[in-house]
Parts: sequence; structure tokens; C-alpha cells
Amino acid sequence: MHAARTAAVLVGACLIACTSLSALSSAAVQPIAHTAQACTSVDFIGARGSGESVGSYDGFGQDVQAMDQTLSSKLQAGGLDLASTPVKDGYEADSTNVLKPSGGEEALLAAAIATRSTAGIALAIDKWKANHLDDFIASIKTGTTAVLAYVNSEIANCPSTVIVLGGYSQGAMAIHQAELQMSRSALSHIGGTILLADGDRTPNTAAAQTLGTSPANGEGIRTYLHANSRQDVPLPGSTVDICNTHDFICDFTSGSILDFGRDTNVHASYNPRTLPQQAADWIAARILSQHHPSGGGTPTGGGTPTGGGTPTGGGTSPAATYAETTGSVAHTWTDYQDAGGTEGPAIGSNETVQIACWVSGFRVADGNTYWYEIASSPWNDAYYVSADAFYNNGETSGSLVGTPFVDPAVPEC
Repeated sequence: MHAARTAAVLVGACLIACTSLSALSSAAVQPIAHTAQACTSVDFIGARGSGESVGSYDGFGQDVQAMDQTLSSKLQAGGLDLASTPVKDGYEADSTNVLKPSGGEEALLAAAIATRSTAGIALAIDKWKANHLDDFIASIKTGTTAVLAYVNSEIANCPSTVIVLGGYSQGAMAIHQAELQMSRSALSHIGGTILLADGDRTPNTAAAQTLGTSPANGEGIRTYLHANSRQDVPLPGSTVDICNTHDFICDFTSGSILDFGRDTNVHASYNPRTLPQQAADWIAARILSQHHPSGGGTPTGGGTPTGGGTPTGGGTSPAATYAETTGSVAHTWTDYQDAGGTEGPAIGSNETVQIACWVSGFRVADGNTYWYEIASSPWNDAYYVSADAFYNNGETSGSLVGTPFVDPAVPEC
């Protein structure tokens, strides 16, 4: 086996074995939720990259600050106000330099691989792990916990605020993992996600926007080494993934270990005024297409429904239903898990029906997995329809492009 590939596999094995140990060290970290402030239309929560100081660039780091500034400019021009919230509490953002083995460690590992010494390889990996790996993994985990704390605080204090998440390197991994741990209810508050150099990037990610020079099948370091769940982003329709070829963190290969210097230099060389800004432009345009200013920083058509999703039949009654309008012809099925079973009557374009609740089912082309149980006759709670065909924001006409995956007012079945 090629020496570099052998080293990569060994590092991967160590990463997997070490995850449970690092979890113990990070479990005690309890980030403090950010200070309460006046609610705004949008809150950008950003996590700085590996090695960036919490005191630099308003706590965001250079690249994430560029995302924040672009969002602020674009959204304010469209009549929406933005709060800027850097992830600070409990998040150290350890540098990728902690992963670089010393000369002695490299020599020890190389010699062990050359002689195929199992004991020697284990010793070399143990030394490398003790000196470098645990801190990096623990920092990602505390970052994930911190992101969740900030998001949960925002939802509790400002339930109508649209949340945008952005992160670079370790910050991107923290956000990726935090979203995977969020409830469906929490995810419905996320209006956009920007992942720059995500070490948990999956091959052929379903992210709606992929920027940078990395090939589509490129993958992050933890994904390549099977050191994570290998799950793609949970909100692909509103996610931008950014990665350049030979980035040590987001475009990892077996050769990256031997080219540590080159690949970490690529990782540190993103121009904040190009790809991060382009990603923020796309997110801002998407949010502005869905929300309109209402004078008090509360977006309409998202978070709290306006016009659509209004309960009928008693409001608090278990039989309450929600009016939702299609933007295209929608096919109905008895089996939402595979869009099959018995096909029911189609719902016409721009037709309003009463919805009982939503379930998670078959993933449609743009990644939406929400399905509505249709209460109206002739479906009578026996048929389901993809929520993707509906405006989900109170609108009854116009394009479906950029509309929410689901109306947050509709409860889970």
C-alpha cells in the first residue's frame, strides 16, 4: 500500500477511536448564550476559522466578517435589519497547525510504515494523537455546542428572526454538525448557511450553491477519514459550500499528508472579497425574495405566518388545519416515504387546500423532505403531498424560487 495512503488510513482509525475520548473533555464546556438584544429581521451567527483570534475582525475572523458585512449591506438596502453575532463563548478555534507532526513524529511514523511494524505504527500514532489531535477535535465539538447555544437563544428570544449561519474551516464544521443536531423546528428558523472550507464536506454535496475550484467529489478531512457521520448538509436548498482544490481541510486526499505545507497554504488563502462575498450575496438575495420589511424588524412570510398557515377550525383544537397554496400542479400519494402507493387527485396550480400537519418523507429534487397531510376533501387525511409545491409563506401567486421548504406554522404530525 502507498505510504501516504497507509498514513491516511491510520490517522483515520485514530480519529475514530479518539472521538469518544474528546467528547468527554468537551462535554463539560457550557457556552453562555449571547446577550439578549432587540430583535431584528435577520441574525447572522458566524464562527471564525481555525487559528483565528476571538479578538480579530469583530470576533468573526476575516472571511466570516466579509460574509457578515455583505449580508448587512444587501439586506439593509432591501429594508431588512441585521444583527451580527460572532460565536465566542466556549469556542477556541484551535489552529490547523496543531495537526502538523513534528520532525521526530514524522520520522517515527515513516520508519514504522517502512518496516510494517504494527507496534511502531501504534506508538507513532499515539504520540501524534497525544500532542496534536485531541485538542483539534475537542475544539470542533465545543464549537458545535456553542453554535447550538446561540441558535437556541435566538429562537427563544426572537422567534420571528431569520437566522443565517456562516463559518470558516473549524467554524464551518461546527455549524455543519450543529445543524445536523437541530430539531426540525429549529431548522425552520435557518434562512441560509455558508460553509467555507468545511472539513465535514461530503462528496457531491447537495448544497444549492457550490463555489471554488474543488472537484464535486472532493471531501473534507473528517469525511475522508470516516471520523464523522458522513452526513450531508440538512438544508441543501439554502446552503452555499465553498472549497478550493488542495485545501487540506475541505479537499483532503491521501496526498494531503505529504503536502501539508502546500495544502494548508491553500486553506489559508481565500480572498474574503471574492467567494465569501459571493456566497453572502446569494443568501441575501434569497432572503429578500422571501421576506418583506414590516417596520419592526419582523419578517413577514417566514417564522410567523402572514396570510398563509392560519389555523382554521378552532385554532387550539386538535382538528385545526392550515391554509396553504400551491405554486404548481402537485401530485398526491398515500405513501409519503417513497412518493408512491396509490396516487390521489392532483392539486391544481395556485389552489389553496387545508393542511393538517407535516411528516418527513421522500426527498425531492431540491432536497426538500417535508410532506403535508391533506385535510381537505377529497383527500381527507389519507393522502400526502410534497410541501415543495407550496409557497409556505402566505403568498398565493408568483414564482416558487426561494420559497421556504415548509410553513413553520404547520405542526409535525
